[in-house]
Amino acid sequence: MCIYLRNRDNLTYNGREHIFPAAIGGIHTLEKGCVSDQANSIFCKLEDEMIHASTVSLCRGFSGPGKRGSTLPSGTVRILYFSDNDDISNKLSLGFMSMGKVYHIPHISISANSFSFSDEYTSEKELTESFHKFLNMLSEFNKSPRFVNITPDNYSDDTILIGFYDKKWYVVCPDKESIHDKIDALLKSKDSVGGVSHSILQPSLNDRILESKATDRAYAKIAFNVLCKLYGADFVSSHDFDIFRNWIVSGEPNNNNWINEHICQNSDFPIRFPEDAHWCLLTQIQNQICAIVCLYNILRRKYIIGEIPNGSRFRKIDGYICDWKNHIEYNLMEYINTIIR
Repeated sequence: MCIYLRNRDNLTYNGREHIFPAAIGGIHTLEKGCVSDQANSIFCKLEDEMIHASTVSLCRGFSGPGKRGSTLPSGTVRILYFSDNDDISNKLSLGFMSMGKVYHIPHISISANSFSFSDEYTSEKELTESFHKFLNMLSEFNKSPRFVNITPDNYSDDTILIGFYDKKWYVVCPDKESIHDKIDALLKSKDSVGGVSHSILQPSLNDRILESKATDRAYAKIAFNVLCKLYGADFVSSHDFDIFRNWIVSGEPNNNNWINEHICQNSDFPIRFPEDAHWCLLTQIQNQICAIVCLYNILRRKYIIGEIPNGSRFRKIDGYICDWKNHIEYNLMEYINTIIR
């Protein structure tokens, strides 16, 4: 039975649910059969917003990890805003931010009467070689016109951006039907292109941070996953947790599951966790289970999960820690034992 969708009809169980999202370094999963594929489909949207549009995206950009928990430089390709040494106006570029550094991907910018090429190289010789290599690759674009369209809904600039990274083409173009004509025109004029000049670009990242109800529910899902990991699927399937469970899945009812910061001050645990670790602590306040979910040791949400089911045992304090930088996860007592030793 799915711990989130319970006994709904036609549920399938092909995948496994990470306790902490894999995109921020989560390692271990719940047992197969705990979370259905249909529930995971719902949660993909919640996690995507949390990881790419909330304050989590800033921490992930500065500290890591990259895609699926990798510690190698990687990230979601997007529009970046830059200024150069000679011009204070913003220029558009394609790239990503990983572990505190901005990375350009090789790309071309096409405007009404001109175009420019950008890459990571700093010497004119390397940049020229990269430019001609890019043009040769671009000649294959129209033969296999599959690309990732990353044009924002509110994009008002007439500049077209075409980049290549990790075996994929990325395009920013308000009128995607015209993209192939623009490329054809560029390729026809490539023989007239002379040398390539370069300038040093300084990043000016204008990320839009959104702390939404979806983000609150994504944090809450981590708490419920930890409760399942520590106490089992039968425990969390209790109807005592239905309000919290239904809120995670659907956002309804919109009650006060997210505890205000001051309510749980005394339940903060006075222990030093690993650098940039993610953790979830479970505590008992009166007869209710409360959770503190913390990502990167600084981003916290606190929740009332529900009443302790009748006849069930619950430890006064419990928890789970993800030390993603060292690729280790612990329950609370395991972590305390490593400190003592």
